[in-house]
Amino acid sequence: MFRLSKMQYSLLKDVTQESHSWRVRVQVTRFSEYNSEDQPPVLLRLDLVLLDEEGTMMDAQIPGRHMTSFSPVLKEDRVYYITYFEVAEARASYRPVDNPIMAKFTKHTQIKEINHVPDSFPRYACKVIPFETLQARVDITDVLSDVVGMLTAVSAISTVRIRGGHKEVRNIQITDGRAINFVWQHYMQMVF
Repeated sequence: MFRLSKMQYSLLKDVTQESHSWRVRVQVTRFSEYNSEDQPPVLLRLDLVLLDEEGTMMDAQIPGRHMTSFSPVLKEDRVYYITYFEVAEARASYRPVDNPIMAKFTKHTQIKEINHVPDSFPRYACKVIPFETLQARVDITDVLSDVVGMLTAVSAISTVRIRGGHKEVRNIQITDGRAINFVWQHYMQMVF
């Protein structure tokens, strides 16, 4: 669905893999670097989350070979028109958002910052879910869960094998904090 403004654009919910010519108006947020295990580490890609005015989120990646084109221009929590990106299936595990597709920047990707951000944009890229839903995600690794709760225990750091590499994780125990006698507990892994 296109919105009328100075530039026409699509909402993230309407983006599909049928085209690489999408134009979206999004806030870029939650930057994280993915490095190799080499010594010294090599930056393989920059991961980020795209957030549109309706609160729809999409994972995005900038490959290391394109970092020099985009990292000086993209600033976290700013809003941009982004055009000509590849639309691919989302990664199978540890996705930062629950969206089956993701954006991948290419050498053809274009970005244009929007100086006057509409008030309709949400301030944060998050999705509030019931604690029971979070508890049901125990041992499910397709989507990472952002958690707000009362931390009750933290394990030592351990190493797990993920996608042919090793990652350090820490098991944590939280409660929803509603009542002392009625405590939901949840164990999850935080990937560092």
